[in-house]
Amino acid sequence: MGNSIIDYELRLVVEKVAVDSQSVVKRDTIKVYDVTAPESILDLGLQHEEQISLIGKVQNAVIAEQAKLIDPGYSVCPKCEHKLKKNGHTKSNFHAVLSDHKTPIQKHQCTHPDCN
Repeated sequence: MGNSIIDYELRLVVEKVAVDSQSVVKRDTIKVYDVTAPESILDLGLQHEEQISLIGKVQNAVIAEQAKLIDPGYSVCPKCEHKLKKNGHTKSNFHAVLSDHKTPIQKHQCTHPDCN
C-alpha cells in the first residue's frame, strides 16, 4: 500500500449541556486548527500568543453564561424600598489573570419617579 495523506483538523468546542438529559443546548466552535506536519520544533503545538488567545476565548464563553446568573440579591430599591425594574445592560470590566473581558450585567432602576 502506498502512503496516503489523511487531512484532519482539530476543533475546540464549548458546549452548554442540560445536566439531566445531557442534550446539547448550545455549541460554539472556539477555534479550528489544521493538522499539518511541523516544519521545525517551533511549529509544534501552540505558541504563547495563541495559548493566551485560546484561554481568553474559553473565559468569554464561561463568563457569558455566568453573567446571566448574577443576581443583585434585592428586588426593591435600597433607598426608598419601591420595586425595581430591569433597565437594560451595562458592560462591566472583568480582569482575569491572563485576559481581560467585558461582560453584560443587568441594570435596575427604581420605579419611584423621585428616586432613580
